[in-house]
Amino acid sequence: QINSSMLKHYLSEELEDYSYSSKKNIYVAIKNFLTYIEGKNVIKNSKTKTEHNFKLHKDIIKVIGKEKKKFAYLNPHDEYYKFLETIDKVPWKGKTQHRNRLMLKFLLLTGIRVGELIDIKIKDLIINEELNKIDFNIIGKGNKVRLVSIAYSLVKDDLLECLKDSTNNYLFTSLTGKQINDRYVGMLVDKVREVAGIPKKSKNGPHILRHSACTFLSAVGNFDIAKLQHFMAHEDISTTKKYLHLDDQVIDDVKNRTFELLDEVMHRVKSKI
Repeated sequence: QINSSMLKHYLSEELEDYSYSSKKNIYVAIKNFLTYIEGKNVIKNSKTKTEHNFKLHKDIIKVIGKEKKKFAYLNPHDEYYKFLETIDKVPWKGKTQHRNRLMLKFLLLTGIRVGELIDIKIKDLIINEELNKIDFNIIGKGNKVRLVSIAYSLVKDDLLECLKDSTNNYLFTSLTGKQINDRYVGMLVDKVREVAGIPKKSKNGPHILRHSACTFLSAVGNFDIAKLQHFMAHEDISTTKKYLHLDDQVIDDVKNRTFELLDEVMHRVKSKI
């Protein structure tokens, strides 16, 4: 007597406290079991042929639902500033100190991916002191080239030290000339976070800085989602939406600004009466 209603009840009620991945595994196990049964459930005799079909309806998977991924980020109202300030306070050792600081600032201030960061070549840097900016091209997802800029004054000292006596093609390399990897950058992010006294996040990898850059520009810079999509080089605007972590502070800011705008409107109306 196995039917879709029974399975829906089991998946939604009996497994309510299970994680999404556990539910998914159990669903696959049930599906495989019923598939096996269907292949063995034909009973034959000399007079009649009886079939017992157990059909797994396609809508059963909807009972489980989709897992909502959690994205970690630095709170744009305090943690973002605290992290940025701490980058210069960490007692980095030896020749890597300037490189480490420069990598973290590039990631936090531009929102580029680690893979894009480590592929930056020295010859691609265009420094314009008069306009206080550094332009450089990066190759993002889909091999698409885009122009990225960063304020020269914010990275000048560390950049000049990195460029001094450099014989590498790439801007960021190890002492042996090899390219930096994600794990190493992740260690740097953890170090700064600990020194800054910022609590651990659900995910603490280097990608947290990309989320933080976008969230900061949205919450503090007040850039609309269309501009942020272009800035973050997202193919689909739905991806950008996942980066916009709207907390209570953002909601309060919107409310306060709304009150101000409505108050201004009321004043204009009253002045015309």
